[in-house]
Amino acid sequence: MFYPVIGAISNGIRGGQLWRWLGFIRNHLPASVQKKHGKRLDKFIGWVRDYTPHDAVNALIFAACVYGITHDKVIAAVAFALMWLGASPGWGEYIGAIINRKKGKAPEVPIIDMAIEPLTGTLWGVAGLTLRGLFWGLMLAVPFIFNQQFIAAILFAVAGSCMGLIYWGVIRIAQKFPALGSGWSASEIVFGAVLWLPLAVAANH
Repeated sequence: MFYPVIGAISNGIRGGQLWRWLGFIRNHLPASVQKKHGKRLDKFIGWVRDYTPHDAVNALIFAACVYGITHDKVIAAVAFALMWLGASPGWGEYIGAIINRKKGKAPEVPIIDMAIEPLTGTLWGVAGLTLRGLFWGLMLAVPFIFNQQFIAAILFAVAGSCMGLIYWGVIRIAQKFPALGSGWSASEIVFGAVLWLPLAVAANH
């Protein structure tokens, strides 16, 4: 399952987790290495945190995978642009509603906010993320429509639509295991794996 693993890592990077992973590795290096290179490593990790273009890196990895499947530079370029576009609109208020079980107060995505206005609490957050993920999945489907891989295109829309349920499930599990924090970061990794799963289908058709 190459693509889901890459998707989990790439979406984690998109979410700004790379510097945390590097920090974890740094803190588990031998004491002698930390003593000799600790300051340099801290400086590098800080640079990664502050200057890594997370969305661009994620889109580039996705485009590279698409090129490996389609061998078409134009389709890969479209995939790069649409992955970036799909990841651009916000969703923090929806996740906050799932974590806190309260409807978000700040506007997020206007058209989605209008659609879910009657809902409250956790349901508001899950519904908002579901529609937000659907938009993302539809963006990723476009390159495969161009490539006439319609099953993969449909699966991207389906995978994106799972965003709300995935975040809800992972966050609820995380609330039982404090070591996982709020569950937000873990949700990014799980959702990334699911969102990229249709690439495995595209690679075999």
